This record gives sequence, C-alpha cells and structure tokens, in this order.
Amino acid sequence: MDEQEEPLAAARGCINAVPLALVAWAVLGLITWGGNNMDKDASALAAQVALNRTFNRLNDVLEEEGVRLVAGYGIPVLVLGNTEELRWIEGVRTRAYAQDKPPLDWDDFLARQCDTDKAKGHDYNFSFMSALVKWGPTIWEWESTKKLNRIRTWITKGELRVKGDGIVNAVGDLFNYTVMYHAWIEATALHKDPLKADNPANFYRVASLYKPADWIRHLEDDDLIGAAEHQLKQVIYTFMAGEGAAYR
Repeated sequence: MDEQEEPLAAARGCINAVPLALVAWAVLGLITWGGNNMDKDASALAAQVALNRTFNRLNDVLEEEGVRLVAGYGIPVLVLGNTEELRWIEGVRTRAYAQDKPPLDWDDFLARQCDTDKAKGHDYNFSFMSALVKWGPTIWEWESTKKLNRIRTWITKGELRVKGDGIVNAVGDLFNYTVMYHAWIEATALHKDPLKADNPANFYRVASLYKPADWIRHLEDDDLIGAAEHQLKQVIYTFMAGEGAAYR
C-alpha cells in the first residue's frame, strides 16, 4: 500500500467500525433494559385483552336485551327501542354487594320487614316506640335521615364502607321506622297507649295500608326526600317493590 492509500484505508476502517459499535450498543441495551420494556408491553397487552373480553361480554348482554350503547355528548347512553334512553351516569346500580339484592316483590319485602320488626322488638325491648313516646317525631326524623343519607352516599360514591350494613338494611330500617311512626301517630290521635300498638299484628296492618310509592310520598311530604331526588326514590322503590319495578 502506498502512502496515498493509507489515509483512505484508515478512514474506511473508522466508517466500518461505527455500525459495529452501534449494533453492539443496541444489543447490550436490549439485554440490560429491553427486557423490562417487553414485560411492560406484555402486561399492557394482557390488560387490553382482558378489557376487550369484558367489552364483548357487555355487548352480548346488551344485544340479548335489545339495548344499544351509543355516545351522547361524550357520555354513554343506553337506548331501548326508539324512545327509551338512559344516560350511563344516571343509571342506578342495585347490586353493589352480595347482601344487597332487592326482594322478589312487595309481598316478599313486607314479609321480611315483619320478621325484622318482631325480632328487633324482642332484642331491643320496643325501644323505638318508647323513644317516640318520649321525644315524638324528632326521633323518627333523626333515625330516618341517617338511613336516607346512607342511601344517598351509595348513589353518589358507589360504595358503602361498612360492608355488613348495606342498602337492604338501610331501606328496611327506614321503612320500619316509618311504619312505627305512623302507628304512633294513629295511637296518639285515638288517645291509645302507643306501646300497646307496638306488636307484630299491628305492624303488619299499618305496613300494608299503603304501597311502596305511597310510603315514599309520605317521606317526601314530610320533607325528608326532595322532589328532585329521583334516583333516591327509585332506589328505595326498587328495594321495596323488587328489581325491575319502576317508580312512578
């Protein structure tokens, strides 16, 4: 090799060495950090597959019911037929926990609450009626408002932290308090002893005087429920009249 060719050869050696260095760096990079990225990609892919599977199951259920899921100003809307619509954020979930299953119907609910009244009368020695005799409507408003606020929390936040005391309990207690309150009003108006009116037979008689919608209207008339609290009324109605029953 003559003197003129030596610089050219050196330059070619440098040029050829650059790609080899880059390849070596890339390979080392894959070994050191590429594995983590691949794990992340695999995890993300698995999550996407799981979500897509859930999406398909949801659509299968909607198709079986003849319901379409469409977008309405960015908010999903469930459409049944041509006119019935329900915005996703307005839906009321009625099975947050295993114990929160609505009754079969109004008769089923009434039977349960009569059993509960009898059991609590035994356990608490008819303390709520005694409190009504002592403090009047204030105690009913206090206890009922606590139960209503619990249902409102479930609607707005989607969960209740005290898992053993769900919507079934809240609606049931609200109903029983209200039935006993009406039994107290009746006995007082007739100048009878309210404590003698607190018995299973009279509880059933008063409880069955009205239907679920009537009991809800009583709560609204006494300003415990606002006229615009449609979701609250629907939840209470569902857990009194049974799943699928619509409040009117």
